[in-house]
Amino acid sequence: LAIWNGPGGLDKALTSGVSAAEEGKSNHHHRHQASGGSRAARRHNRVSSVAFGRTNDTWFVVFKDGSWEYRGRSIPEGLESILSERDSRADLDTVTLGPGGEWFLKARNGKMWWGGASEGFDDLMEDLEESGRIPRFVDFGDFGSYFVTHE
Repeated sequence: LAIWNGPGGLDKALTSGVSAAEEGKSNHHHRHQASGGSRAARRHNRVSSVAFGRTNDTWFVVFKDGSWEYRGRSIPEGLESILSERDSRADLDTVTLGPGGEWFLKARNGKMWWGGASEGFDDLMEDLEESGRIPRFVDFGDFGSYFVTHE
């Protein structure tokens, strides 16, 4: 179970399994579910992570089965590009968004992408990769701040 406070479109994604896009209300909205999934199956799919963007209409949900859904006008272009380049695969582990346009995406196979972050964050991620330490959780805050846990 979860408790949250946020935009109405998120409520629909989290509770009904029927997205606004499927109902013909699409505007900066994208949803991709695991192959073989159905609306009925999605109603019971559990949430793995939720990220909120810069604007009050922007959010990104990753479900336990790797499927995902997002909406909003402040989804970073770089994130949308990676999702598109990956053919909108439903194999995500987590996505985080920051208040300054930062973003981080980790797929289930361990591959990671990020963008819009500070040079310090880029350096940290490169150092972690070079030393074989695997980031587990990433979050972004105001003024270039970030929080990373790793193995």
